[in-house]
Amino acid sequence: MRKITKAEIVVVLLVFSIPAIAWITSEIRWARMNNPAGRFGSVEEYVQHGRLPERVTKTMKEGRSYFIAFSPMNHGLAVPSGPAAYVFDSNGQLVDWSPDTGDDPDFIKRWPHDKQRPSSLRQMRAR
Repeated sequence: MRKITKAEIVVVLLVFSIPAIAWITSEIRWARMNNPAGRFGSVEEYVQHGRLPERVTKTMKEGRSYFIAFSPMNHGLAVPSGPAAYVFDSNGQLVDWSPDTGDDPDFIKRWPHDKQRPSSLRQMRAR
């Protein structure tokens, strides 16, 4: 039986570890990119942040209107199951958010898809 060399072990480790490290790095980048903490707390700050939504919806909850901005899915190697989402009240203040709406059943309970109607960034800014 042939003996495995140290070089072969290093190659095998690199083949499996480099993709894993790239994926983990991309997931961390995705989480940081979508976290509003310290970046924005209002519609105008969100727009100035420069990562405009891919789509915007409007919904009603307890007699109040809210806009939900869904981020683009430009995720590199990260594999979110849904876009990040930011909920703004009628005063333009951020009141809720989710880093991954596809993996956040609590967010979906709070902001059900069937209660949302299509809107636009223009309408969200005009409130």
